[in-house]
Amino acid sequence: MAKIAICFLVVLISEVLSAPQGDVQVLRYDNNNQGSGNYVYTYELSNGQIHSEAGGLSDADGDGEPVVVVSGGYSYVGDDGITYWVNYTADEDGYHPVVGQGPGGIKGGDSASLDPSVFKSLVG
Repeated sequence: MAKIAICFLVVLISEVLSAPQGDVQVLRYDNNNQGSGNYVYTYELSNGQIHSEAGGLSDADGDGEPVVVVSGGYSYVGDDGITYWVNYTADEDGYHPVVGQGPGGIKGGDSASLDPSVFKSLVG
């Protein structure tokens, strides 16, 4: 009888641990697109995932041809409980990620931004 009870308990525990997690909820969603090429968006989910990005047009090299410049970051909590993150920029020279884990990535409540000097050459 004790063996049956132990087997039942093991099966019950494995079922509870393998049960699907609840639906992921959107905690925050901001989207600001000015219609002039500049934008910022951010979302945060209840599972710890965060993503924020800001972009705009720049003429950094002064040739009169604007390019899209982007800055952002995202993070998520892995199955191991560790927060993994990527901060990045992208411009006329390509994609430039910085990857890490633990502290250092985007935090809840943060939003991406671009350095205002990026836009100076477009406005004079």
